[in-house]
Amino acid sequence: MPVINPWIVYWINTANSIGELLMLFCFLSVISVIVFAFNYLYLLDMDKHPSKKSIIISSVVFVILSITTALFPDKNTLMQMAIASQVTVERVDIAKETVEKIYNDILEVIKEK
Repeated sequence: MPVINPWIVYWINTANSIGELLMLFCFLSVISVIVFAFNYLYLLDMDKHPSKKSIIISSVVFVILSITTALFPDKNTLMQMAIASQVTVERVDIAKETVEKIYNDILEVIKEK
């Protein structure tokens, strides 16, 4: 059984693309807020006025997407999180013992020469 699930590796590799997609949606929501606000303020024909509700909804979508984009981790952060979740005190102790054993073996080989 692998230490890190291969699906986690897959989703980590798609993180930057998802982040870029979120930024695109955020940009599009800003454009919609600007267009709705401009139309609301400057359209003279009252029948074609966008409602305040559409401006508010676009603004809320923008805020949510902005927060999501800001908090969405990039590929490097996700890799660090996946590795950190696998590091335990027991595994560090085992690694330390292995390194000490190899170090001592190397010293013995050097002393023999």
